[in-house]
Amino acid sequence: MDDANIALGLENLGVSLVIILVSIPLLLGKIPMNRWYGVRFKAAFESDDNWYAINRYGAKWLIIWSIVLMIIRITIFYAPP
Repeated sequence: MDDANIALGLENLGVSLVIILVSIPLLLGKIPMNRWYGVRFKAAFESDDNWYAINRYGAKWLIIWSIVLMIIRITIFYAPP
């Protein structure tokens, strides 16, 4: 594996980790309704309950798929060229 592939792989792992870290406060319900941070659908802005439920659901799936992508990326590190 050449240096470019290693760098790209580490970058992908880093992005997945950042997505997980950004999703944790949403999953825990720590982020109040706002215009910048969170899963923003029209229904999310109808009430605080909707906001927290939609953001928990979205954060859960962001974390799951980020972990899946990390596993795939780690597997590719060990695959023959």
